[in-house]
Amino acid sequence: MNIISFLKNLFKIGGGIMKLPDDYVLQGDKPYFNRLYSYGVNAHGDECVIYMIFPADRTYKKIVDKNGFFVNFPGIENENVIKQFFKGDSIAPIIFYRTEFWQPKDDPNRYMVLWQIQPDGRYWADEDGFGAESDLEIMLYTYLDEQGNYIAPFRIYRVGSTKFIGTDREDQMKKELAEKNNRFEKLSSMFESQDEQIKKLVDKSLKVLLDTNLFPQYVVFDIPKSKYMAIINIQKDAITNVKWRINVGVMIEHTDKVIQHFGSALTKQEVLDYLNSQDARDKIFKSVKELNELAPDRL
Repeated sequence: MNIISFLKNLFKIGGGIMKLPDDYVLQGDKPYFNRLYSYGVNAHGDECVIYMIFPADRTYKKIVDKNGFFVNFPGIENENVIKQFFKGDSIAPIIFYRTEFWQPKDDPNRYMVLWQIQPDGRYWADEDGFGAESDLEIMLYTYLDEQGNYIAPFRIYRVGSTKFIGTDREDQMKKELAEKNNRFEKLSSMFESQDEQIKKLVDKSLKVLLDTNLFPQYVVFDIPKSKYMAIINIQKDAITNVKWRINVGVMIEHTDKVIQHFGSALTKQEVLDYLNSQDARDKIFKSVKELNELAPDRL
């Protein structure tokens, strides 16, 4: 009997694991896939569905659903590197082209997924050879463990005829892109006004405060085109001793000289809500600007 006809009548036993029917005939004693490849949304009916079958306890786990989507998709590492070759707008967690599922002979404890996210440009040619594109084939890979869980995000396996797996090509490209972006940001900042640069620094500072979610806390940054530094701190209110204030100051580096604007007393949740608002960005930016202008006379 076909495995798909069996699987339609299975019952779930938790954690995405399904029980095989008693009369299903197993193939060996190690985990395996119901098929070694899928064409996803371009397949017919259940042909796109991929299951990992576990003979030891007669169960299975869905890896690709009937719509061609990866179940529990692990994400993509270094997507900015992949997009140097990828012609689309975004990489969706869905199979459009042939994707393979197999166990490497030299790695008996892991199972590889080879996902084609872009076919060779000749894929689009008609029978007379017209319509071909210049696209390079892009294959990504990841591994599943013996329980059918993803071990890591997808990475580049191959682009065209150039293999990335087993080399440092992907990491090297990531490094080069980061250096290129840093140079671009530095060049862009040369043409940005002081206001634009301060606004960006305020945004980054508030993100740090929100991400760390610590009380008390502070962030310091150099004010562009100024000899002063800005400080945004969250301090306990001295009067209530239970609430907190968001204070903004300007200071001279390596000294205790500072001028500040003091915020209202707020609860912790009010502080977090406020830091996440556009009002906070606008008012803190305005405070930094005003204090920076006052600093030469006050510090």
